[in-house]
Amino acid sequence: KSIGKDEDSLTAADLQRISDTDMVRLFGQQRGTWLARVSRGHDDDPVKERDKSKSMLAFKSFSEVKVRGEGTDKWLRVLSDELAERIVTERETNSRLPKTITLHFRGSDGNQGSRSMPASSGVSAEGATVESLSPVLLEHGQTLLERAGKEAFPCTRLALGASDFREMMTGTSSIS
Repeated sequence: KSIGKDEDSLTAADLQRISDTDMVRLFGQQRGTWLARVSRGHDDDPVKERDKSKSMLAFKSFSEVKVRGEGTDKWLRVLSDELAERIVTERETNSRLPKTITLHFRGSDGNQGSRSMPASSGVSAEGATVESLSPVLLEHGQTLLERAGKEAFPCTRLALGASDFREMMTGTSSIS
């Protein structure tokens, strides 16, 4: 008996139509049994605790913007506010701060690009608040958009991201 599809393109619905016996015959004892169970919603693997995020992103898709300033400044401000909240939460929760800020963009032709820069001391300041961090992120976003130039336009998506998180130094030490 054949599935009639490439194995890599099978969906759970496709697998649900195959009997457990045929599943084992087609995929072997271990894999067939596992596929039969998982495709029917049964999985005994323990839930894994979520790891710390490697990056965070705030993005907005919108109808085409033809030139810089035609809505981009407004959206960069909104994205900066959202990202600032996430960075402050990450600092408070996991004692980490980003080393890199990235602006992603997508044109109406589907072409995508990005520009990155090191996070300034204003972003990596351990005591920064959302209110103090947001304008710094906005400035980063505007700088990166300027660097992208005409490549970013006409634009249908902007995203501002933070990545390469570093652990904050905790406690104090002195040299004796």
